[in-house]
Amino acid sequence: MMKTNTIPSFGIRIQHLLLEAGISHDSIANTPFFETPPWSISPPKIDLDLTKNRKKDTSSTVFQTLFGELRSKCGDYAPIYTDGSKDGDRVASATVTPSETISVRLPPAATIFTAELRAIFQALEFIQSSTSLKHVIFTDSLSSLRAINNKQLVHPLVADIYRLLLSQ
Repeated sequence: MMKTNTIPSFGIRIQHLLLEAGISHDSIANTPFFETPPWSISPPKIDLDLTKNRKKDTSSTVFQTLFGELRSKCGDYAPIYTDGSKDGDRVASATVTPSETISVRLPPAATIFTAELRAIFQALEFIQSSTSLKHVIFTDSLSSLRAINNKQLVHPLVADIYRLLLSQ
């Protein structure tokens, strides 16, 4: 009898755990193959200037002033604001555009990080269907901006954001 050195895939190894926990394969997000090589993709322009000031050392008035200055630099761009939130088992994302507010309820197991990314994705979907050519997205989610900037395509929403950006 020969021993094989083949290790079953992760999905096969945890299949019994998923069944025991009552988790369906359908509820797990797929990460489809990314056709464009990541090294050939340029991340979108992301301004992290406000992060130079530490939150605990900077008053809200200073942040408001700095944000006002940043906003004035983008004067002819249509502003879009995004946010994600979680309260107990309620998770949602919101995108506020010049013409509408888009909110989406997410599954209870979703994280704030996922909600924040979902809101950015919603903003990009809005931009794609907009007739205006110039938009700026404002978000308070540094972790989402870093994931997008670092091309963390293993996260399904970051990959979806890049797919949407590449399709424009």
